[in-house]
Amino acid sequence: MTDEIPKLIKDLAEGVSAAVEVQNRYWLALAITSLFVLIQQPAASSSAPLALPLGLPPVDASWFSLLAVLILSTLITGFAAAQARMVRTTKLTHRILADRYEAGCRIAAHDERDLFDALRKPSIGQVASLAQIIRGRHQFFVDQPASARWRVMLSSVMYVFFKVPALIVWLMLPALALYFAVVRFQAVGAPDFLHSFWPWLVLLFAATASVSLFIALWLEIEYMVDVAIRVWAGVRPPNKRTEQTP
Repeated sequence: MTDEIPKLIKDLAEGVSAAVEVQNRYWLALAITSLFVLIQQPAASSSAPLALPLGLPPVDASWFSLLAVLILSTLITGFAAAQARMVRTTKLTHRILADRYEAGCRIAAHDERDLFDALRKPSIGQVASLAQIIRGRHQFFVDQPASARWRVMLSSVMYVFFKVPALIVWLMLPALALYFAVVRFQAVGAPDFLHSFWPWLVLLFAATASVSLFIALWLEIEYMVDVAIRVWAGVRPPNKRTEQTP
């Protein structure tokens, strides 16, 4: 037992925070690009220039539609990869913290997991703190066994209540933008330069982005269900012998 913050906990928090920061930046860029694609003004015909919002000059509709799909697909894939990296980093951290807890490691008699949560940067869509605060003075791991059952159940329900809308906006926005970008590309047609090549490239990029989004959605649903179950049961994260999503 020690009253000082172990360097390992700081390093783990910094590692997860770095992954979270990359994920947040990817989503911000993805959200801006998605909104730009969704609010574009449709051209009167496929050959007419595409009117852009914010007073920007019109552009060639075929090139804009092509680049919209390619850029969106690249950002979506990068965002999903950052999400997977964040999940893997957090899973490893939870395994280490679980092993340290079993070995009797404490910080001023408190659980190291609470300190880790305080030191790491929050990620977009992370709503667990809203659910944890409902437990009042029993919101920390060391006090959870004394928490009233109704608070435990309420915090679990509220976690799902807060998480689902965030999840919908988080992943639905880029999914809708990609769908409309592909539809517009099909309606406008490929640019005259290498006309027969672009549809195959768009198909490849869109398929890659779609699979990436599905993986990100699966990771988030798995995470949400696992956290809700653990909050309901009032138990610590499992150790490496029963590994779960962080």
